[in-house]
Amino acid sequence: MNRLKVVIGGVTVAVLVLFAAYLARDELQYRFVKASISAGMIAPDENPERFALYFCGTGTPRFHADRNQPCLLIVAGETTVLFDAGQGALWAMEAIQAPWINLDAVFLSHLHSDHMSGLGEVIQNGWVAGRRQALDIYGPPGTAAVIDGFRQLYAADVTERKPAFGYEPGQDASAHLWGAVDEVQIDDDDAHVVYAKKGLRISAFRVEHPRWTYAYGYSIEYKGKRVVFSGDTRATEAIVRHAKDADLLVHEAYNRNMMSTVARAVEDLDLNIDASVVEKIASVHTDTLALADIAERASVQRLVITHMIPPIPPNGLAETLFAAGMDEVYKGPLTLARDGLVIEL
Repeated sequence: MNRLKVVIGGVTVAVLVLFAAYLARDELQYRFVKASISAGMIAPDENPERFALYFCGTGTPRFHADRNQPCLLIVAGETTVLFDAGQGALWAMEAIQAPWINLDAVFLSHLHSDHMSGLGEVIQNGWVAGRRQALDIYGPPGTAAVIDGFRQLYAADVTERKPAFGYEPGQDASAHLWGAVDEVQIDDDDAHVVYAKKGLRISAFRVEHPRWTYAYGYSIEYKGKRVVFSGDTRATEAIVRHAKDADLLVHEAYNRNMMSTVARAVEDLDLNIDASVVEKIASVHTDTLALADIAERASVQRLVITHMIPPIPPNGLAETLFAAGMDEVYKGPLTLARDGLVIEL
């Protein structure tokens, strides 16, 4: 009898809870929607001292469920900038609650598809979702043609959406969409300032990504701290030179042993890919041990690896295998970035 009373009492409580939830459904729905919107669209309060990196894409052209294509967002006080925008970049930023709604500018390292195929949606769908201003785009020669292509692609979409967004007939939406396009052409070994606003200073320098005439790394300085972003490159003295004594070096890398294993698997599976292609891909990137040597000689305070080739699962075992031997060469702190990693300087 006592057990029956307990059961009946439990059922009664459950019914009452459900009934109360039903009566408060509008308020619960409002709270749920508000939390969902604020998670992805409300930027944090601006802190003039903040210098932070959001790793929204640490993968490669090949699909990986845990690694988006290249995408690195940096907040420097009042300014928010993005380096590279691979496929799905906007949603990758939203997924990790990176403050993309404040985005001011995008910097492209080079024009490989996995570094810029998501740029159109960052510009266009970011506007649709509530970004506050037009985006300025910086990149190598050819960038203007890429942006012109996106403008043509989204022209009809923009025209159709303007009335819903309160634009008057004939009013141009460009002020909230398409900012300036600055094609950066560097033909020497120096770093050149391409952006200097509100205390943030960004310089571009050439790196060696074979078959691309212009491929860039970037040096980002704010409040006495300096981050160097490699873009895609094989091992080059340019990184040693321009990353000298940097607080943080964010660099791509491939693991030679893993890539050899991939080549073997491709051959054994008789896929429609020549195994030699795998080796050719590896030849235009930086081997992990070569990267360790670069970081050590540049005396960088911390090394963070992104754009890992091959893309590996975000777990300790895979990361240990990928970075094997690097700690014998580079003596500083080493991090293998995962999507969602946030680093505060």
